[in-house]
Amino acid sequence: MEFWAHRGCSFKYPENTLKAFEEALEYDIRGIELDVQLTRDGVPMVFHDEKVDRVTNGKGYLKDYWFKDLRQLKILATDGTEYMIPTLTEVLNLLEGPMKERGLTLNIELKNSEVHYEGLEKIVLAMVKERGLEEHVVYSSFSFESLKLLKELDENADIAILHKSVSECVKRANKLGVKSIHPYVRNVRKKTDLNKRGFTVRCWNTGRHEPFHGQTNMIDYIDPQDLEKKGVNVYMTNIPERYTYRKD
Repeated sequence: MEFWAHRGCSFKYPENTLKAFEEALEYDIRGIELDVQLTRDGVPMVFHDEKVDRVTNGKGYLKDYWFKDLRQLKILATDGTEYMIPTLTEVLNLLEGPMKERGLTLNIELKNSEVHYEGLEKIVLAMVKERGLEEHVVYSSFSFESLKLLKELDENADIAILHKSVSECVKRANKLGVKSIHPYVRNVRKKTDLNKRGFTVRCWNTGRHEPFHGQTNMIDYIDPQDLEKKGVNVYMTNIPERYTYRKD
């Protein structure tokens, strides 16, 4: 089973920051997951929440910010270090080498469920294609319509259904004709027959059970062997340093 860094090393450093991704590259991970949205003037940014309130010193929806104003916001780490919200270009600049040289996979989640970002799919596909990274990228979204559009734009795109429910993942995957699902890990742990369904299964946790940077929640222990027995191929974790070794 593989381990991917969920929003980078997002327990050790603020999620979806260049520092969190740089740290993730120091471990024997096989992939990185991140989230993409658009500014008011159409710049793709790597950020999870639709609103900037939880992670930055700003307020309101990311979609309402012009790029130049969004860059003024600060993400504060527990040690007082300040970070900026990175652009997708900046993150690809960092990860392109490891993706091509060591086969690192990048899972791009399109944040198109609560807010509809017109053109997001086309913009991201073009950026990936321009760098020749198609075979190293997996696209996911809670928005079925967004994934459907992705497939229409590029029938060869590697698409994964993202949903908390395993059964809903399977239902949507069958409808779209894809073979990858990304369900919530606690729902996966209740199943026993995923390895019989022919899907690539990559599961994820939530901040409630696997804290993000600055949170003090109890850490939910995940038994990799148990997940593997249930047919899980990848565990996307906020704490890759817990499950993998640091590279020399």
